[in-house]
Amino acid sequence: MEKEQTDQMYENIRLEAARRTEALIYTLNNPYLTAYQKTEVELWFQLPIHIALITFFVCAIYSIYVPLPWYLLLGIPIAVNLVSGAILWATYHQKLVFAFYLTLTHNWMLWILTLISASWLAVTGHYKLAIMVILLKLILSAFLGWHIILYTVLARKYHMHPKYSFFKRFYAHKFPFEASA
Repeated sequence: MEKEQTDQMYENIRLEAARRTEALIYTLNNPYLTAYQKTEVELWFQLPIHIALITFFVCAIYSIYVPLPWYLLLGIPIAVNLVSGAILWATYHQKLVFAFYLTLTHNWMLWILTLISASWLAVTGHYKLAIMVILLKLILSAFLGWHIILYTVLARKYHMHPKYSFFKRFYAHKFPFEASA
């Protein structure tokens, strides 16, 4: 091979690698979406985990009166997370997602629900559950976020990050890093 051909081949490989990397790595400072679009995709992406967190609060309080084994106490919110994630992947209603955000799943509301749940559990003597409620809201909510795996598997079809796939699916958004056919 001649040097020019080799250089061109390496340049093509470098450009393809850069394109694929750009498609698979989503950052909040990406230049492809507006600030409003970034907010919209984050609300869509986070909603299943917030629903699972609220479900855990309900299950924890319910377990005071009807004891639930740990696998159900954690399994029910995870199942709710996966089901809500699948529904949000299949259908998207912007007004519904924003309504959830402005009511039950807003961070302030989640904190209020967390403190009410933890207080109720502590007053009834269920200190481990009260601590678990606080820890889930603070740092452990990722354990309930199995929808992220679901989204990653479903986004393989698009060969891009699930958040980019969201805009591709529901808005027919064309990204500059997409392979030209």
